[in-house]
Amino acid sequence: MDKNFWKNRRVLVTGHTGFKGSWLCLLLKNLDAELYGFALPPAENNSLYGSAKLSEILNYELTGDIRDPSQLENIIKLSNPEIIFHLAAQPLVGISYEKPIETFDTNIMGLVKLFEVSKRISSLKVIINVTSDKCYLNEGQGKFYEEGDILGGADPYSASKACAELISQCYSKMLSSSTGIKINTARAGNVIGGGDFTKGRLLPDCMRAIFCGDKMKVRNLYSTRPWQHALEPLSGYLLIAENLFFSEAEKFDAWNFGPNHDSNVSVIKILEQIKLSHPKFDWEEMNDIYSEAHQLGINSEKSKNNLGWSPKWNLEESLVETLSWYEAYYNGKNMQKFSEYQLEKFLNHGA
Repeated sequence: MDKNFWKNRRVLVTGHTGFKGSWLCLLLKNLDAELYGFALPPAENNSLYGSAKLSEILNYELTGDIRDPSQLENIIKLSNPEIIFHLAAQPLVGISYEKPIETFDTNIMGLVKLFEVSKRISSLKVIINVTSDKCYLNEGQGKFYEEGDILGGADPYSASKACAELISQCYSKMLSSSTGIKINTARAGNVIGGGDFTKGRLLPDCMRAIFCGDKMKVRNLYSTRPWQHALEPLSGYLLIAENLFFSEAEKFDAWNFGPNHDSNVSVIKILEQIKLSHPKFDWEEMNDIYSEAHQLGINSEKSKNNLGWSPKWNLEESLVETLSWYEAYYNGKNMQKFSEYQLEKFLNHGA
């Protein structure tokens, strides 16, 4: 990442109050970007946004719904962004079964409205739309999906992300020819890291069980996922933007960001690793009422070869850093300082 490129660069992050959005804001502020945010209020009582005091580091933020074009227009006119990272979405498979209309409306029509409003912003050069590794048509073959593979989705969340990919490709062609705005998408594997308190996600549920002394209820013990720290794909999103900003090319592109293949492990392997440092931690399997892919992996060779991106932390290191964040949080540490310390540790890894 080029700190000179990001210094004073006007950047808007939608979904900045979410887990990944908050880490992205910390990363951009570390690079001295001029930072703006647009999102719903934090959904959880606890959040990285609150514990790291992100409201203190943003140049400006606006609370609103991505589905409301008037609110979108307000923040875009106020921020006059050069780059937009679009992370505002309904992010959970389980909730998508319970609220399919809201999921499709947010993840599809919210994106369309963002693109429509963006047409009128002369300063805007790049939009990075963050989708998901679940956008691929997963036929249970255990393959590592590449960017050119068929899109699809057997649940509302996955289907909405596949649609978001197609919509991004459509608007890329329309906007690049009429406004010069370039659009790419980013597909990341399962992210972990401190500051996620979302119920139904593996690591947050583990941490609550550990620090509350409860037995954890877990789904799909033998499902495998491409586990990685949230900072891994986020650093990749910045590289896409740097790559696109001065590029003459108008071609739409999609990018995978996943860990090395040895970090594709089952849920039970994650639990057993956590138990090594927390011996009293225990779990029991529960019936999963929702259908999810049992095997999921993505191939990130394109990002490695064309963007110079590569994972910094292996799975063990990512778990250690995640656990240490929650331990600091539950022990009452200053989480703004601790999060910034952990970010610096990531950036300086291997330097």
